[in-house]
Amino acid sequence: MRIYGKYLIVLKELYKWLKLGNIFSYCQKCGRRVHDFKIPNKIWMKVTEDKTKIYCYDCFCEIADKKIIKFRL
Repeated sequence: MRIYGKYLIVLKELYKWLKLGNIFSYCQKCGRRVHDFKIPNKIWMKVTEDKTKIYCYDCFCEIADKKIIKFRL
């Protein structure tokens, strides 16, 4: 998991605890709200080549299919 991802999870939990609402992330390719999923760092970097990108699961799999292998969790 990317380093800043750990802090984002803590921040999300803090917002839930304080009842301030949720922090949503949106896919940079299709615009859908992203649900958390885990991908090993090595695979993420091979596919996206940038650790700051945010993709939904479907867009990530689509990019992975084009770049490396057929990828489904």
